[in-house]
Amino acid sequence: MLKKIFLVLIVCWYWFSGFSQALTAEDFYNNGNARVREQEYARAIADYTQSLYIDSNYVDAYFNRALAKEKMHDFRGAIRDYSIVIRKNALNAAAYNNRGLMYVRLEKFESAIADFSQAILVNPGYYEALYNRARLATDQKKYRSALADYSKVLEINAKHAQSYFNRAAIKYDQKNYGGAILDITKYIELVPQDVEGYHRRAVMKMNVNDYEGVVSDCQAILLIDKYDFIAQYNKGCAYLLLHRYTLADEEFRKAMILDNSSRNVFYNRGISRLHNEEYYNAISDFSRAINISGNDADAYLNRGIAYMHIEDTILAVNDFMRAIELNPSLVEAQYNQAVVHMLQKNYSQAVSLFYDVTQQNKLDFKALCNLAFVQNEMNNPKAAIQTYSQILRQDPGNQTILYSKARMQYSLEYFADAIEDFDALINIEEQSIYYYYRGLSKIQLSNIDSGCLDLSKSGELGMQEAYGEIRKHCN
Repeated sequence: MLKKIFLVLIVCWYWFSGFSQALTAEDFYNNGNARVREQEYARAIADYTQSLYIDSNYVDAYFNRALAKEKMHDFRGAIRDYSIVIRKNALNAAAYNNRGLMYVRLEKFESAIADFSQAILVNPGYYEALYNRARLATDQKKYRSALADYSKVLEINAKHAQSYFNRAAIKYDQKNYGGAILDITKYIELVPQDVEGYHRRAVMKMNVNDYEGVVSDCQAILLIDKYDFIAQYNKGCAYLLLHRYTLADEEFRKAMILDNSSRNVFYNRGISRLHNEEYYNAISDFSRAINISGNDADAYLNRGIAYMHIEDTILAVNDFMRAIELNPSLVEAQYNQAVVHMLQKNYSQAVSLFYDVTQQNKLDFKALCNLAFVQNEMNNPKAAIQTYSQILRQDPGNQTILYSKARMQYSLEYFADAIEDFDALINIEEQSIYYYYRGLSKIQLSNIDSGCLDLSKSGELGMQEAYGEIRKHCN
């Protein structure tokens, strides 16, 4: 009898125990949420599924199961769950938005846009969908649509930092630097500890030549992260562009402490030292740049210029030749090689190189001027006159070139051409020397009265030699 009672009690205990452990749909749903908080997404999905076995209309369970599936990269499964949510509640903007994000992950962009648009239609104030549609439009290079959506986001939520950031990026790409700077500044105000905002603004300021602003932004970055190499380097570049070469040198030195394998740091410090007339130090830096990058035409070019300044013409020419080998279109190297030959009075080589430079760039003023000089030194004034004429076509008001041409015309006894050039000079500025040679040219062409009046005018303007010519030709 006691045994039977015992068995009955055991059976009853188990029955009551089972009854007390029965979980509801909500229990499983809450368990799933707890699993999500612990990042146990597979178990969360199982709990949400149990919840749905009990109550197939539990919309929140479908929604959260979709979120968990997204974490497990089960995008198609998430789409299926969001679709069920939408069938049960066609006004659920979040479901449209999230399903759109899943379509993006599967690169079904048209479906994604349709879902984002439907979310906005259901809830015009749902800025998350506007933001996601803007991002997708940006990726598809539909910048006008993207800008419109980012602006709508900011109308709804003026503190949506990422919309300012992304809109700034589009404006920057469209070369709207002023608008880009305004937007990225708003981003920085909202997220002041994010160095990326300062980096972006520094680049934008570089494009509008606000180099002081670049320095300021780089300094702000370094206050947040003193090991930020790019900020340190860009600060040096800004000082270089501000012609503060000693400060640039110091910033590049600090950048080298952070990364001593950067070609650009050594190269640009070399440029700052070249401007500071520290030619041996510049040579050292350009040499380091060459060692790091190997075939570096620009570094060879500038090292050659430094060698020119210390009058080591052999090494200068060697570097210019190497720069041309590496980059045949590097006109500056050819030009400087020509200058070295000109200084060495190797005029035939200089003429050839200056001519090559002017063929590549017919408007290279320096090369044309030096070509004319060398042609004259080689007793080829007719060629020099042609070169001067080429210069004057691009700069007709250049008195120095026009005067040199006029004097050359006079020395060749091209008096009519000389008069024409002196006429042009006098129209620019009345100078005694211009009247003097115009007068002499006219006299050579037997235009005595007009020539003597020019000599008289030259004397009035202070040229005493004019009176000697008057005594000789005008009485």
